[in-house]
Amino acid sequence: TLACPLNMIAANKNLQRPFHRLAYDRSIANGLVRNFVQSGARDVFAKAQRDGSTFEGWDGTQMTVDIEKLLLCRTIEAIDAELTAPCFGFASVAEYYADASSDQRLSSVRVPLLAVNAFDDPLAPGHSLPFAAFRRSESVMLALTAHGGHLGWCDEEAPFGEPRWVEETVCDFFAAALLPAGLKPDRAQQLESATESL
Repeated sequence: TLACPLNMIAANKNLQRPFHRLAYDRSIANGLVRNFVQSGARDVFAKAQRDGSTFEGWDGTQMTVDIEKLLLCRTIEAIDAELTAPCFGFASVAEYYADASSDQRLSSVRVPLLAVNAFDDPLAPGHSLPFAAFRRSESVMLALTAHGGHLGWCDEEAPFGEPRWVEETVCDFFAAALLPAGLKPDRAQQLESATESL
C-alpha cells in the first residue's frame, strides 16, 4: 500500500486542522462533488428522487441521497455522511470510518505486504500508524519516511522527476517476497541471469 490511511478516524481528525482543511479537505471534497456531477451520478439519483424510488446500497439496504445537500458538501466527512456511509449500509460516518480502518486487520494478513507511508502525510498521519501491529506481524512491513506528504516522494537528484525511490522500493520488496523460502537475493539474481541466457 502507498500512503494508506490505516486509521480513518485519525485521518479525518487530522484533516480538521486549519491548513489541512483548506488545502486538502476542501479541495478533495470539491473534486468529489464535481465528479458526482460530471459522472452522471447526480442525474441518476435525481431521476430516482423524482420517481419516488430508492437505490439498493452495497449491502442490499434501500437508500436515497439528498442531492442538494450533497452538492453543498465542502468536506470529505460530509460527503461520506451523505453518500458513502449510507451506500455501504452504515448508520453514521463514524461507524463507517471505524469499520473501514484497515489498521485493525493487519494481524490477519498472511501474505507479504509492504506499507509505505510518510510521517508528514496529511491524509495518513504518521502519529496514527499502528507501530505495535507492524512490529508483531510476520507478514506486514512498514517503510516510513520522515517526509513525502501524501504520495509526494521524490528523489534528491531529480526532485521534479518521477519518484523512482518508491518504485524501486516496492519492486525490491516484490522481488524479495517472491523468492522461494530460504533463497538469498544474490542467488536469486544468479538464477534469473542463468534462465535469461537460455
